[in-house]
Amino acid sequence: MPEAWTMPNSISPSRMGLFLQCPFKFRVETIQKMPSGTNGAAVAGTAMHAALEELMKLPGPERTPEALKPLVEQALVDIKETDDYKSLTPDQLKDFDAKCRRVTPRAFEMNLDVEGMNVESTEMRFEVDLDGWILRGIIDLLEDRPDFGRIVWDWKSGKAPWAKYEDKALLGLEFYAVAVKHLFDAIPAGVGLLYIAERKSIKRVPTAKTVEATERKILAVRDSIQKACDTDSFRCSTSKLCDWCAVKPYCPAHGGSEDAIQALVDLSS
Repeated sequence: MPEAWTMPNSISPSRMGLFLQCPFKFRVETIQKMPSGTNGAAVAGTAMHAALEELMKLPGPERTPEALKPLVEQALVDIKETDDYKSLTPDQLKDFDAKCRRVTPRAFEMNLDVEGMNVESTEMRFEVDLDGWILRGIIDLLEDRPDFGRIVWDWKSGKAPWAKYEDKALLGLEFYAVAVKHLFDAIPAGVGLLYIAERKSIKRVPTAKTVEATERKILAVRDSIQKACDTDSFRCSTSKLCDWCAVKPYCPAHGGSEDAIQALVDLSS
């Protein structure tokens, strides 16, 4: 293993969350780029996102449950052409189509004005320079209410977190609030996570104070990553999440070998 690693020049909400969860896994997946594989839930989520993106591109009155049905079918056709879908096992593919057809329409069963929403952008990719570090990401849905302001929405196809873990789940949206501030020179009026499977939403109202605090947090993460890169000190953070971690077989905290990680990286490159 090298005595130092190359510092990434950018960060996304998911990668920042990964570093905070487990620095070692962050190094393996982000810097060494070890293949992490795919799972059925994530691939199904991609298909659901695609269908909802197309729905929200329609004029407001046309955003109906009936209009969504063919969009879900097209998303299923498209996802089956991807390598991620083709890599799934028969067990992972069980109920795949039915789940997408069952869960996606629940977007209409939430406290969300799908037809009346003034959509400014869907799947908006952004790059923002924060003190020399590039923040990258994709905002699923950006709503602009003329009498209220911009609202950032993030579709989620998985389970909503318990109340005590909501703040951790909102880390990505806080990240997006920083991005919106820099992109439009205005703090968003709201940020929200839309857990369509459970018909539940989690919402927050950013302020100048919370956005500034998030900026400090992001830069503190940057400094921690830089230090870890310089000193090769990406610690393993063990928890119950390790049982579902693709890196666990290679993790020193679980008796794994780091040499095996590099071998796998070399094999996939």
